[in-house]
Amino acid sequence: MRFLEAAKGNTYNFTVEESLAIIEAAPEHWKAFFWLLAETGMRPGELAGLKLDGVNWKAGTLHIEQSVWQGKLQTPKTTTALRTFAISSELVQRLRAYERDHWMRNGLGLMFASQRGNPLSMDNFRNRILNPILKKLEIDKKLKAMGIKRCGNYAFRHMNATVMDEIGTPLKTRRHRLGHAQIETTMTHYTHKVDADDRGAAEAIGSMLTPIAHSIM
Repeated sequence: MRFLEAAKGNTYNFTVEESLAIIEAAPEHWKAFFWLLAETGMRPGELAGLKLDGVNWKAGTLHIEQSVWQGKLQTPKTTTALRTFAISSELVQRLRAYERDHWMRNGLGLMFASQRGNPLSMDNFRNRILNPILKKLEIDKKLKAMGIKRCGNYAFRHMNATVMDEIGTPLKTRRHRLGHAQIETTMTHYTHKVDADDRGAAEAIGSMLTPIAHSIM
């Protein structure tokens, strides 16, 4: 299977291998954060706004109902961004471990927050957490050689979209999982039943990320 490394312009797609390496190199508390970005393809601001009770452990799903923009919680402006989708059984196990051992409790009920209990600033997160990892793995040199001046957490989203395309995930499922707006209105509610295609995409990508998981559990 071949994965695109970069789209046109200055948009970069992490490869699956790079995503695995980043997860492995991340500080323990942030491994689950990067895994969530890689497997789900959610927007970084959506992950920053993800609630602890947004995980349905029994059903194996995540519910997106808010995001963080410039340090403040906000409700997405489009109904397509408000969604529920499947996560892999491997990711459910990882998140259960973090719920028990690593997540910082905060008054906002967020899954991840700053040391002061505030919503994460994704710009600060990129500068303080992601960039040092890219430097350690020498991915920064690759970016420089390609003429890409900045690479942020969105590179996981681009990777996720590329992988779903490569494994033949139906377009309707891709659009729903990524929260993209559609020309026709197909959702009458903010959530929809998790179907076989949705579950299949989650399990397929989750299995790609599992090898590293086994070595760090």
